[in-house]
Amino acid sequence: MEMQKVIEQTEQNIGQALKDYGRHTGQVGVLDDVSDRFIYQLANDSS
Repeated sequence: MEMQKVIEQTEQNIGQALKDYGRHTGQVGVLDDVSDRFIYQLANDSS
């Protein structure tokens, strides 16, 4: 799998994890501060 595809899949996984976390906790205030740029950078760094 090429690196860009890996990064895109990782971004989707992170986004889903944040949504899941939000459904299972009452402390969602910090989730509003997570930007798309942060998710991209995290996915890029971890890939």
